[in-house]
Amino acid sequence: MKPIKKCSLCGKDVKYIARHIRFEHTDISIQKYYDIFLKRPEEGKCKLCNKSTIFKNLIEGYPKFCCKEHCIQYCFINNRIKPVYTPVIKEKMSNSRKKYLSTQKGKAFIKKLSKDRIGKNNPVYKQTPETRKRMSINNSIKMKEKIAKGEFTPCITNSWANSKCKLYINNQFYRSSWEAAFQILNPNCQFEKLRLKYILNDKEHIYIVDFIDNIEKKVYEIKPKSEMFSEKFKAKIKALDKWCIEHNYEFIIVTDDWFHLNANKIKYENYDPKIKKGMVQFLK
Repeated sequence: MKPIKKCSLCGKDVKYIARHIRFEHTDISIQKYYDIFLKRPEEGKCKLCNKSTIFKNLIEGYPKFCCKEHCIQYCFINNRIKPVYTPVIKEKMSNSRKKYLSTQKGKAFIKKLSKDRIGKNNPVYKQTPETRKRMSINNSIKMKEKIAKGEFTPCITNSWANSKCKLYINNQFYRSSWEAAFQILNPNCQFEKLRLKYILNDKEHIYIVDFIDNIEKKVYEIKPKSEMFSEKFKAKIKALDKWCIEHNYEFIIVTDDWFHLNANKIKYENYDPKIKKGMVQFLK
């Protein structure tokens, strides 16, 4: 049974307030009645983009967001606003997703989704070559911006080092035993914190400098002598040299000679065995 409500205009107790206003108070609209007697100060504006929202009815009033379906993603996409989730919310979302995917219904959903994406059913095949090319270019630009800002580091190894070495200092990963060994002997240096743009073959790339020491105002690049003559390395050094001049830093290339002099100063038993394995040639 519908609750009895009191009309704010005439004071009558009515069962259906909207119907009462429509037939008994023809000089005022339902929206105007809501605006005068029921509307809250924060209502009527989208919480994300501040656009006016459309009145729905006496029960719902004005939606929180400007789209018809109250879809928060609509506002994010159309106004380029990214949602901000706290760690607690992220964890709740993750746990909720895992719980759903562990159910029979969730497993069936994943299976169907996988089947729908196989071969030419994959949405990427519906794109034109021009669209795929444009998307590839846009993704490349965005990725370079993230790398330059330090928001992302490519998961790659050095061309002259076949594997990563894991140094157990703050769970930091290094791309080679040379870099790991250098860090051990130079604890004030910061690994891959300086990122510069450089030009190679008329294309812009991002150079991630190996180490920077902001106390001594020095930057270090770890490189074997055999790898110092490529066009790519020369382009990187040109950009780094320019940066050092502008910021009054000293630039040092750390080659095989440095490790011949310093490799025996490390207590390798305290670190990953791969580091010593990579330094064997300098310990003879």
